[in-house]
Amino acid sequence: MNRWAFSTILLSSFLYQYFYLERCKLHIELLNNSVLLLSIFFGFYVVGLSIFSTSKFVGKLYLKEDLNPKAKTRVTLLHTLLKKYKFGLVLNLFSIFYFLVLIFIATQNINEKIMLSSVFTYLFIPLMLLNFIYGYLSLEQLIKIVLQEAKRNS
Repeated sequence: MNRWAFSTILLSSFLYQYFYLERCKLHIELLNNSVLLLSIFFGFYVVGLSIFSTSKFVGKLYLKEDLNPKAKTRVTLLHTLLKKYKFGLVLNLFSIFYFLVLIFIATQNINEKIMLSSVFTYLFIPLMLLNFIYGYLSLEQLIKIVLQEAKRNS
């Protein structure tokens, strides 16, 4: 995903939350379930990386150069793939930390809810949306590698 698409998704989901969901409240159970879901995504990323590390197709990716004209140094397809996974993992860990902070803030309230118009919650929907998108993209890459590995073994 390029920076323009990333910025567009982040900005549009932020604006949607700010203007249309301003009266909605985040309950602590939703935040807990969000942390659980993101933890499952994190496990998916780790399993995907372990599948990559045991695949012989990874060696072929290391030998092929990425034809990205923006790169100033020699970058292989493996480096590009790992860079995308690393960004997904960092995004996921940041989101989990952010939601844990929101849980802490929500537990300070009597009713254990936070308004979506609160400054603290501005990143809730954008982060969830980006995690789903990167989870889908990572799943797509994992399927391609598994298919290449199966093709090589047959």
